[in-house]
Amino acid sequence: DDIIVGAPYDTNGETYEGRAFLFNGAMNGSEHIILHPPVFGTLTNKSAVENSPLSFSVTASDIDGDLVTISASPLPAGATWNGSTFSWTPTYSQSGTYKVVFRASDYTDAYIPSVTGKTITITVANVNRPPVLTVPGAQSGSEGAEITFTVTATDPDGPAPTLSATSLPSGATFASGVFSWIPDYSQAGGPYTVTFSATDGVATVQNSVDITVGNSDRPPILSPVGARTVAENANLSFTLSGSDPDGDAVSFSSSVLPSGASLSGNTFNWTPTFHQEGDYTVVFYANSGGLQDSEAVTITVTHTNAPPVLDAIASPVNGTENSAIAFKATASDIDGDALIFFAQGVWPAGASIDASGNFTFTPTFEQAGSYNIVVGVKDPNSGEDYQD
Repeated sequence: DDIIVGAPYDTNGETYEGRAFLFNGAMNGSEHIILHPPVFGTLTNKSAVENSPLSFSVTASDIDGDLVTISASPLPAGATWNGSTFSWTPTYSQSGTYKVVFRASDYTDAYIPSVTGKTITITVANVNRPPVLTVPGAQSGSEGAEITFTVTATDPDGPAPTLSATSLPSGATFASGVFSWIPDYSQAGGPYTVTFSATDGVATVQNSVDITVGNSDRPPILSPVGARTVAENANLSFTLSGSDPDGDAVSFSSSVLPSGASLSGNTFNWTPTFHQEGDYTVVFYANSGGLQDSEAVTITVTHTNAPPVLDAIASPVNGTENSAIAFKATASDIDGDALIFFAQGVWPAGASIDASGNFTFTPTFEQAGSYNIVVGVKDPNSGEDYQD
């Protein structure tokens, strides 16, 4: 009869795969074929962490002394198996759980091979990677001028990290990755070392930037002058003053001055004429080291009545008794006012001058002699002039 020999069995939680064969022919008596499958050495579940190597050996033996070969599958990406040693360095993207089946096979008996399988679990723990912080090299600037640069950071594991800065110089700011600073005129020097940090909540990285500030010459300061007012034909004089924060010498200058005005050193002087009524704008400057401060000053010249001016009257004027003596007095007024002539003081009897300047005198036979008369002229604004 045909006899099927062999049966699978289970020992110590390991799975054994048997093989069944059909024998053709007669057998003498009772014959038994006993299968001894390979047996694994100690093989337990494994733990690993990202970016760290994991390596272990797997052994198996056969009590019949048969040669045993071991295979492994499925292998995680990047893992290797050389028949006895499992090797793997999980990447930063391979955290998780992996199952690997090892199979020990005994194929010495070509007719009755046997295989033992063993499944283990490899657990890979996540490893937090620190942020990558990028800062510029050393920076330099000058007092009064803005210094600005950008700091960036990335996190290979996820969202952008949080940025911060310590040891900021007075007046400096750091927001949204942008450093900004306008050093004042007392902050020349350095280097100022600013430390920047990036954190993902677990890991923090830091880097520093050195900042050097050069000295800047500061402009001088012109003391306030303010608006000025002066009347025509009156003198206006004032002194300019100023200082330099760096202690440098200060000089003074101005824009084009009104006719007749002058600036000597730091002293302004002007006596406007009767024709210079109005507003004048003069820009005064304080100068030091090529820098300057300035103020535009309005000088208002108010109107002043200009008195009339009598033209010269020929003198002496000769005449004879009982004969008319006449002449016309004339005068001018730069304001264009209407003028009135009049007799000033004591005149001889019968002598007169009308408002238009017409003088008349017919001496009587008793008025021979020499007379000194004074002719006057006036305008409506009380301006007067006299001539004798």
